[in-house]
Amino acid sequence: MRSKITFRVTLVVALVLAVQQAADGVSVHYLFDEEALPAFSNWWGLLLLPAMTWIALGRVCAGYDGEAFVRDAIGALLFGGALAFVYEHGRLDIFEFLGEGLLLLTLAYPIYRAGCVVGFVFGAAYAFGPVVPVLAACALAPAAYLGHHGVRMLWSLHRAPRQEPPKAQGQQTQQNMQGALRSAK
Repeated sequence: MRSKITFRVTLVVALVLAVQQAADGVSVHYLFDEEALPAFSNWWGLLLLPAMTWIALGRVCAGYDGEAFVRDAIGALLFGGALAFVYEHGRLDIFEFLGEGLLLLTLAYPIYRAGCVVGFVFGAAYAFGPVVPVLAACALAPAAYLGHHGVRMLWSLHRAPRQEPPKAQGQQTQQNMQGALRSAK
């Protein structure tokens, strides 16, 4: 299954690149949309997207089944597509709002999982090419992991019931003996 899906992704990426080449030529995308920074060609997608798919499908295991992977991938694909759509239409206010919402989402949902990363990269690749979303995912996934688990850990420490320290062995034995003497009377 892993090989078939990776092959299909490779085929789709190659088809998209062939259409781009036939139309206007393959697009390039600049980091932070600044022409002074390096440009990345969409040809990198022929290497990055199948490799990312192969690695992500290898992460599907007993604790993270295929159904959860697909659900995460579809949700992140829609989110990445929404980011690409609002960016392409010049709505940077909505783009920033969605980005800030993504940070809040890390507190409630594990967006660092493989399905979310793959879906986000595929959705955002439309507007940003494949390299920029992969770089963003490489930075956001570890931060999302730390945010998700770190906040939960701090919350569980805060919510943990306060326990009295255990009494010394001598004090406990003396109290037990006194209680036994009182009950014997």
